[in-house]
Amino acid sequence: MLIYDVEDPDACSSVLKLSHDDTRTLSELLGASQVVEEVEAATHEIEGLTIDWIELRPETAADGVTIADGAYRKRTGASIVAVTRSGDPVPAPEPDFVLRGGDTVVAAGTIEGVAALRAILRP
Repeated sequence: MLIYDVEDPDACSSVLKLSHDDTRTLSELLGASQVVEEVEAATHEIEGLTIDWIELRPETAADGVTIADGAYRKRTGASIVAVTRSGDPVPAPEPDFVLRGGDTVVAAGTIEGVAALRAILRP
């Protein structure tokens, strides 16, 4: 972490070295989601996996519908692997999780499957 002088924003006044665990803790305190990091790691490990963040508009037809009732995986082949609501992550939401307008859905699947899910959630 670099700390810059208030009087001279080009001058670095000190450097603080953080461990991996300290960096993760600081990120969480600042509001970063560990879900993003885990999903990015999965992207590098699984060939052909597409991951997308789909922001649900307030007027979405998915508002008030559970993941199970929407049958999104059955209809598209893409899975909803996480949801963020008001900045709070919900990793691996259960089938009875109710989607709301304003949520951001993290979807994983083939390019075609994720595109089909996006078309349903954001027509």
